[in-house]
Formats: sequence, structure tokens, C-alpha cells
Amino acid sequence: MVTSAEVNINEIIKELYNGSVQSIKKVVPVDPQFEAPKLSTDPLFVNYGVLIGYSGSFKGDLLIRANKEVFSAIGEALYGMPLSDEMLDSFSGELGNMIAGGSFDTFS
Repeated sequence: MVTSAEVNINEIIKELYNGSVQSIKKVVPVDPQFEAPKLSTDPLFVNYGVLIGYSGSFKGDLLIRANKEVFSAIGEALYGMPLSDEMLDSFSGELGNMIAGGSFDTFS
């Protein structure tokens, strides 16, 4: 039997996921691919990515994971030049900020 608390959490996760997807589609000028959301309590092993944390009444994280070449291609599509090393690291963090900001607009 599914409780109302479980339904509420599922609805919150669905809204967070859909809002994040819409934000990514607005920010990223390429055709992004999405997987279904997954609940995980296992340690994360990521070579390269952006982690966006949610706090407040619902706590969780959104992980955007790809290799450096993907983040570089996104940066090049946005800025017209390839990004590498420290510039790429800085851009990846900024990309996370742009997506989080767009998500905030959706959620509010």
C-alpha cells in the first residue's frame, strides 16, 4: 500500500526532475539526453560532472554527469570557443549555477 507521504515525495521528485530538465533545455544549446531519475544511497563515482544540491523541505542532489569533452562542447556552443583546463572547470560550475537558477524560476 502506498502512503500519502510516499505519493507526496514522488510528486516532489517528479516536479524537481521536470523543472531541471526544462532548465537544462533552456540553458544548453545542444540536444541533451536524459535518463530516468534514480534514488541512490550508494557513493557516487564521477569522473566529471556538476552536482546541484536542493535544500529546504526537500533535500537531494541533481547530478549532471558527462565527460570533459561534452562540457567543452557545451561551452563552445555557448561561447564560440573551445574550453579547457581551468576555464572548463570554471565553466562547468557556472553551468551548474545557470541550471540551478533556471530550476529555481520553474519551482517558484
